Order: sequence, then structure tokens, then C-alpha cells
Amino acid sequence: MSAKSFFLSAPLALITLAGANANAVIIEGKFTGVVALAAECANVHPGVTGQCGPLWEQNPEGSIASGSFWYDVDLAPPDGSHLDNYAHHFTYTNEWVNMFIDIGGKHFDISDSSTINDEMWDVEYITLTDNYKPEPDGFELQSLSIADKTSSGSSTGNYITKSLNFYLTTWEKPILSGTSLIQEYTWQENGNLLQGIVFFGYQSVQDSNVIFSMANINITDFTMNIRRESVPEPSSLALFALMLLGIGINRFGKRVH
Repeated sequence: MSAKSFFLSAPLALITLAGANANAVIIEGKFTGVVALAAECANVHPGVTGQCGPLWEQNPEGSIASGSFWYDVDLAPPDGSHLDNYAHHFTYTNEWVNMFIDIGGKHFDISDSSTINDEMWDVEYITLTDNYKPEPDGFELQSLSIADKTSSGSSTGNYITKSLNFYLTTWEKPILSGTSLIQEYTWQENGNLLQGIVFFGYQSVQDSNVIFSMANINITDFTMNIRRESVPEPSSLALFALMLLGIGINRFGKRVH
């Protein structure tokens, strides 16, 4: 290959390699349920001044609520439990879990904490418990918990805190593939041996306007699916392309001299 041809082809190779794709594993889910309990002005923090008002125009108890979530398996923090039948992934970032809920005629993006100036904290975690034992040994519970809690505030003392905790457990049959984050399942309510609950919380202090609301939702059905997305390969490929380009430059320089 001539030096001229190399210089024409090397940038193309660099772009091609740098843009190479791999499959990232994304778990996405959705749920539907019935609001079993909703409370306004619940557990207002001591010292909060202002008139506490409602979040919803009318109490959503008995109404249908729905939500969705996704998490990125590759961006998830490692399991911190070091146990065979239990896994706990916990972080203060908002880079790997996102949760949403529609309740009482309103839509809430739990992971969006940009409503007020500065983010104070963002807690995300996923916990999986696998104590299932097939017959004839009997069975114990399996559970899955996904939580997203964000809080943002300002120097004036105003803040908004939102939280959503999805909890599913069974004593009847396995719903999890061990304690791996890669899970796929479809479930519908069928009695007391399967139970799904969502806990929703919303707190807002905006000068004299105060909202402290919460709701519990009994899940009637939910699904978890595996979705794969194309993402750029690690930068090592780009570095490899740069190395090739460097070799070409070095050879060309030797030929010139």
C-alpha cells in the first residue's frame, strides 16, 4: 500500500472502528395496579412552614395506576452483598435506573430532579432474593425490589423529593432467574401467593406551598423484558486505529528521509 493510499484509508478505518457497536443489555418493565391507599399531608417534616395542600384534584384511591421502568445492566454497580441467594445493587447516581408512574391523572418522572436548581441526592437500588426450593424440599420466597428516589433543592430551602419503590414477591413458584440483573418475566395477580406493591411518595416545599403525599398501589400485572441496544465499543478500538495511523506516519517519514 502506498503512503498516499494509507493516509486516505487510515482515517476511514479510524472512524469505522471508533463507531463499532456492541449490544448493551437494558431491562425494561411496566406495571398496572389499583391504588389501595392515598394520603395527603402525611408525615410533614417538623419545621416545615406553609399551608399543606393536595397533590391530586381528587383522592385516587380505587383508581388505576400504571408505570414503567428500565435499568442498564452494564452501568449497574456491582453486587454489594457477597451472598449466593441475595443481591443488592446500590448507588447515588441516576445513570442506570429510571422509573415513571401515572397516578391520579398526573405523570411523574422519578429520575428527573431538575425541577429546582441543584440536585441534593439520587438513590437507586435493585435487590433480588432467591430462596426458592423446588419440591420435595418445599419452597421459600423470591423477591424483586427496584427503587428510585431523587431530591433537588435550592439555597432558599425549597425542595422536591420523589420516590418510587416497586416490590414483587412470590411463595408459589419461581419468578426470577437466580439473582442476576438480567431477568425476563410476565406476571398477573392470582391470589395471595403472589404479591406486587408499589410505594409512591412526593414531597414539595415551595415557599408557602407544601405538599406531602403518598400512595400504595397493588399490582395486578407486570412484565419485564430484555432489550438490547447498540452502543459504541470501548475506546480501545479507537486507540488501535490511532496506533495503525501512527505506524503509517512512521513508515512514511522513513521513506521521505
